[in-house]
Amino acid sequence: MVDLDHLERELDLALTEELRTHVTAPPPAPVPAGDDHPIDPWWVRFRAALADGDEHERYEVLDHCRERGWCHDDLPWRGALTLLCTRLGRVEEARRELDATVDRCLEAQPRDAAWTDLATDLAEAAESIGDGRRAERLRRALSATAGR
Repeated sequence: MVDLDHLERELDLALTEELRTHVTAPPPAPVPAGDDHPIDPWWVRFRAALADGDEHERYEVLDHCRERGWCHDDLPWRGALTLLCTRLGRVEEARRELDATVDRCLEAQPRDAAWTDLATDLAEAAESIGDGRRAERLRRALSATAGR
């Protein structure tokens, strides 16, 4: 079984102090969906807000998650939105996002680091709102791809 807490800690550790300095900078312009940028400043802000941001910072990032997820149909941002909704206590919105994203995540290819991040976010969100069935489906998929 994949330890979601361990995966989340690894992702948080990946945010070096240099990257964390971007969090205090003014909000960057959104990066168009599908562009291949090594570091998306909004992704850094999302992870930092999730790890230790206050409610204001989380709501600021929530708006960006919605824009990227809904307007650009960007699946990783839909996963981020789902997890952030659970952290903010927006359980019904999180349930709707799980409905919209879990099957797409499980069908998505390639199963790379971005997919692992998406599946981990969704599994954690599902677990935190008591949707054990979906959390288990995602954990099984993560276990099947571990070590590849």
